This record gives sequence, structure tokens and C-alpha cells, in this order.
Amino acid sequence: MPSQKGCINVFRHGYRYNFRDISRKGCKVWRCVRKDVCKAKIVTSEENKIIKEDTHNCIPDEIENLNLKIKCKCIEKVTNEATPISQIYQDVLEELQIAEKGLGDKIIPLKSLTSTLHRHRQKAKKQIWIVAS
Repeated sequence: MPSQKGCINVFRHGYRYNFRDISRKGCKVWRCVRKDVCKAKIVTSEENKIIKEDTHNCIPDEIENLNLKIKCKCIEKVTNEATPISQIYQDVLEELQIAEKGLGDKIIPLKSLTSTLHRHRQKAKKQIWIVAS
């Protein structure tokens, strides 16, 4: 899943990792996003199997990670679908089973995402227009 800066993120056991490097053996090294307090890393093989996993010094932030997943899934859908943004948001919440988990009051509201989602949709439309020209 891409981050705001375009980096690839991996989620595992409530922790989020940024891609760091590829080792000489072709393994991928991922580092905990809370690098100011935590030095934990995971190493994955070319087949994405975990080879090594460090212990964290930080606490996982499930809500922050869930909000990031909601945002990324919404962005992906608005760039590929013509469905209204409010419907996409509701579909993503249903897909992630937000209501069943009782997290409705802790998730990012649609109002906070609307301008970002409109911007991504407009950018996707421009790219389609350029390709079609």
C-alpha cells in the first residue's frame, strides 16, 4: 500500500513498515514507520515470506493504520471508478467491516477525505484525457 510520499507500506500485527532496501541476496528489508522510537525491521524473501522479524519498542496504532487503509482504498477506487465519492467511502467502510467492529466514532470522516479524493479523481481524469489525445 503506498504512503502519502509514494513509498510502499506493509502492515503486520498492527504495525506499519516502510520499504527500506533490497539486500544482496534479493530480500526486501522493511522498517517500522516509527523510526524515531523503534528500530524494528522485517526481512522478506522474494516470495514475500518473512525471514526475520525484530521486536518493536513501540505500540501499534490500529486506528491510525485503519484510517490509512480507508484512505488508500478510497483513493484507489476514485481513480478507477465513476461511482460517487460518498458511495465509495461507504463501500470501503462496509468492506473493512467498520460498523461491526464498533469503530465508527474513531475513523476518518468523509468530510476530511473529500478534497483529497476529488483531487485524485481529477488527476486520474487528466491522465485518461492525455492518453486518449
